[in-house]
Amino acid sequence: ALHQAKHDPLTDLANRRALMDALYSQQEDTGSCAALFMLDLDNFKVVNDALGHHGGDRLLIQIAARLSSYFASNSLIARLGADEFVVLVKKLPEDLLGAQRRAQALASQMRQLIGRSFHISGHTFNLSASVGIAVISPSEAILPEQQLKRVNMALAQAKESGRDACVVYSSEMDKRAAQNLMIRTELVHAVSQCQLSLFYQPLLTASGEVASVEALLRWHHPQHGAISPADFIPVAEGSSLIIELGEWVLLEAC
Repeated sequence: ALHQAKHDPLTDLANRRALMDALYSQQEDTGSCAALFMLDLDNFKVVNDALGHHGGDRLLIQIAARLSSYFASNSLIARLGADEFVVLVKKLPEDLLGAQRRAQALASQMRQLIGRSFHISGHTFNLSASVGIAVISPSEAILPEQQLKRVNMALAQAKESGRDACVVYSSEMDKRAAQNLMIRTELVHAVSQCQLSLFYQPLLTASGEVASVEALLRWHHPQHGAISPADFIPVAEGSSLIIELGEWVLLEAC
């Protein structure tokens, strides 16, 4: 019963409960760094669409076997979601830079493991994986929940960079996340409070005549000043806000 409570029923890997226990235990190890890896398959849906969920389950079992055969006994491998795996590797170099280099090398090996062909029901599949990395330093008092948040942010950036990549967490990601939250919250009010404006940039022909103009959206926040479109447009595109912005720009230009 205890084994069932702490293991994934499909792959027999550790589950979230076992992972959290291991992360809390890691806090007591003050002699070395550790690394947390979050791996997500880039095109798992291809297998599910082609072979159904039974074929997808067989693929997940093969991935679990590959990870288990590669990592040493001082590592813990967990399955948290459909195609989301987490690996906790202990006893890395004590210095942070050395631990990061070792973690990046391990992440590269993980991607190579996933990159090898899978054979299921007479079909051959070649997949790739995105990997987020968060190095756990004994000098930092970071709760396990925060460690998972960090590695999840690194994974999200690996996906955004085009997938089939690995990214190491940095403190800049926290700052970026806080900025994106502010933008998402404040952008809702930007239209109604008249904080947006359009600037028109002429587009010239080869002879120097104005052929048309390009409408450029600008946002001047009363507290934060000018906010770059490079910052707020991607945030808007990640939600329904981009539709509201598009309608405002069209009406304003007309």
